[in-house]
Amino acid sequence: MFFEGPDLCKRIRKFGYKIFFNPEAEVKILNEHTHSIVERNKFWWQSKKYFYKKHYPFFRRYFTIYLGYLGKLISSI
Repeated sequence: MFFEGPDLCKRIRKFGYKIFFNPEAEVKILNEHTHSIVERNKFWWQSKKYFYKKHYPFFRRYFTIYLGYLGKLISSI
């Protein structure tokens, strides 16, 4: 839900193409969010975790440790 862009860019680069940024481009979202901020945060973390597991499988152990540490940090705020 959140990492489709980075995932697509990663796969495009893998095939030898280049990614360009156009600051004048606009994306219009037709529908508003239907999930609460808590659910969106949960989806964001799940999406990030899936992205790293897919593209950096050797990083899985360290990413899990990072998520645990970050979760503790956020919950203490």
